[in-house]
Amino acid sequence: MSSLRRGALVFGVLALLLFADGIYLVAAHKNPNGDTGVLFGNSSYYLNAGTVVVLSGVLVLAASVFMWLLDVHRQDKERARRSARAPLTREQPGPSGGPAPRASAGVRPTSEQAEDPPTHGQAGRPGRTASNA
Repeated sequence: MSSLRRGALVFGVLALLLFADGIYLVAAHKNPNGDTGVLFGNSSYYLNAGTVVVLSGVLVLAASVFMWLLDVHRQDKERARRSARAPLTREQPGPSGGPAPRASAGVRPTSEQAEDPPTHGQAGRPGRTASNA
């Protein structure tokens, strides 16, 4: 999990906590210490503490959604870049639309696969190859 996605989850949980607290303050008509504030300097429209907390939760949730979408977009670009670098293969699609399995039970390898001698990177007995076995 990337750090951006982890941050989005933390911000999402924080937004839920802010919503819960704001809804409680609005429902209980609580104003701690008689605290009310004006919105953008408009003295005829006062906001109580619960409304301010709910608005803060909306802003934090919007930041969380933006971070999540940014991470998804970054992963899609990385996946597309990897697939562009991957070598093209000509595999027949399997029954579910995916690539067919290379070898399954009861299927013998082709003559080309059976006669390939081991190379330096492959395991095998030294000095012995499939052609002189």
